[in-house]
Amino acid sequence: MSDNLYDFLKKKKTEYNQEQMDWNKVKEEWVQQLVVFMDTIKNWLKQPKEEGLIEIIERELEISEEHIGKYKAPTLELVIGTEAIKITPIGRFIIGASGRVDISSYINRFNVFSPL
Repeated sequence: MSDNLYDFLKKKKTEYNQEQMDWNKVKEEWVQQLVVFMDTIKNWLKQPKEEGLIEIIERELEISEEHIGKYKAPTLELVIGTEAIKITPIGRFIIGASGRVDISSYINRFNVFSPL
């Protein structure tokens, strides 16, 4: 094999390795975004919670996705009287977005997408 071809292939391999995604970092950033999102909702509802108008139940959900594997994501359940609203992460890898969280009740479901 000529040195030029060998050098070219080594260079391409190095470039490829540098371009590889750090999937662990992607996962950590996604979970941190979810924590911030859930904390924002809890802050919005701080006064109603203190006044006993709403109960906020915090849980964790295990999600498994291609590339980033399994991870634990925060969820919320907002209980108002006999009704509940669930805020549940669906996944980081969603076509057309960089993450999805569903907000659902027995009446309806809304999808919250993070822009790319």
